[in-house]
Amino acid sequence: PLDWGPDLSIAKQRLKRDWMTHWLENPPGYQPGTRMPSFFGEFSDGEYEPMFEDGEARMEALVHYMKHLETDDAGE
Repeated sequence: PLDWGPDLSIAKQRLKRDWMTHWLENPPGYQPGTRMPSFFGEFSDGEYEPMFEDGEARMEALVHYMKHLETDDAGE
């Protein structure tokens, strides 16, 4: 389903880098009930094991990608 996640095409114009980093670290903290898991941070109970050892570098890479994402308006 197309409505499961945010529209990343607006990230470049509307979202700040710090906000995106914190959102990736803890999606439920920004949208309770979200289906997006926390892949990079730890849950407050400490039971979560991060998927990647260097989560900060991966989050920064994703933020960089979103800030440089080009949109294809041809289909609109």
